[in-house]
Amino acid sequence: MKSGNTVRLATSGYPALNYVLTPVEESETRLRFSTAGISKPASFDLYVKSNGKEEKYTAKVKLTLKPAVIASVSPLKVKAGETITITGENFNKETLSMVLIDNGAHAITYVDDKHVTIKASTDLKPGKYLLEIKIGATAPSGGPTFKVIYSTQVEIIA
Repeated sequence: MKSGNTVRLATSGYPALNYVLTPVEESETRLRFSTAGISKPASFDLYVKSNGKEEKYTAKVKLTLKPAVIASVSPLKVKAGETITITGENFNKETLSMVLIDNGAHAITYVDDKHVTIKASTDLKPGKYLLEIKIGATAPSGGPTFKVIYSTQVEIIA
């Protein structure tokens, strides 16, 4: 194998996934690449392009997602409709599933892997509420469930 190889992972199912990856190590007999951009485990066809020719291999990619870690939630006093920022690590749709205020789910905007934002609902009246951050899990029955990984109190002000 010469240097300058390209690697592509693709699925044929629905939804079709296609990732072009950059090799991190290349030698005559070895090619290593990072799967950092892939967020869901799947079975992929592996395509390696070397010397202008692309060859197909079957590969099982096992992904281990680092759990979300919450460092802070701010501000803790907001007006209804204002933005609350959650700061931490390893944020993505798989590791940070849901943010609730007073048991009402709020849409999450993923700013990057260390910051997400939500808008406090305009329906909330002034008062103190429990804010919970949850991650998805699988119940023993096989159905989805959610686990609280962080909770704090927020105050909605007039």
